[in-house]
Amino acid sequence: MRRELGDWLRRRLRKGVGDQGTAAREVLHDCGASVTELQEQWADQRATQLSIRARKYSSLNIHDRIPELKDVSLEFVQILLMVRDLKINIRKRAVGSFFEWDKLDHAVGGKDKPLGASSSTDLLALSKVLLGTKLHQQTRKAIAKHQPALMAAIRKYNNYCEQLSQLYNPTWVVSLPTPLPTTLIDLRNDPTLMQDVWITPSTGEVPRWLEDIDMHDGICALLKHKRCLEEQRRLGIEADNMCQWFGHKLTAIQVAL
Repeated sequence: MRRELGDWLRRRLRKGVGDQGTAAREVLHDCGASVTELQEQWADQRATQLSIRARKYSSLNIHDRIPELKDVSLEFVQILLMVRDLKINIRKRAVGSFFEWDKLDHAVGGKDKPLGASSSTDLLALSKVLLGTKLHQQTRKAIAKHQPALMAAIRKYNNYCEQLSQLYNPTWVVSLPTPLPTTLIDLRNDPTLMQDVWITPSTGEVPRWLEDIDMHDGICALLKHKRCLEEQRRLGIEADNMCQWFGHKLTAIQVAL
């Protein structure tokens, strides 16, 4: 494992931090908003969504519990609440599948090193390959097991979204949820997966983080750039620890000689 740690660190720095960090900086440059403005919009979005999430709702007496929706069709509100709860469930299942994908990528050196590659005479390397192959098989089985339920939930969610669009009245000023992709690859890259379903009317001026796609992309890029910097620092710590470990081993060898 330690033998492959250096390759893994370089791969993470190049593809995880380098490529994604560059893409995030390009979006930040093209979004037309300053970092300060993006941070303010993100803080406003978090505060708004957390205040909504903190409220408790029930399918009974909806208009009494959510007075802001008293002028909205009861059928629309009921479907909207089901969509909100269903998306939370989908997000939880999807994140679990993404985690399994990461495990699959890290099995025996990751995607840049084919599974099964090893020196033919090194027993230790062979055992690592066998262990990685076993992890690969287990992970693929886990993904295959969980994917049908996730896809069924997404299809149900998209069907609800279609019903909401048919029932929608623009005078209600309620933001409609957007359908989700039906493939794991597209779902993983879809920024709307992590967005909560908006269940209250937008009164007054609509915030830019809600209506401006460039602002939305800029906020996503800002958060990704921040994660890249955090990952770069973490990988630096891992590299320092690896160098320290090699230093101890080299010292031990020199003392033994």
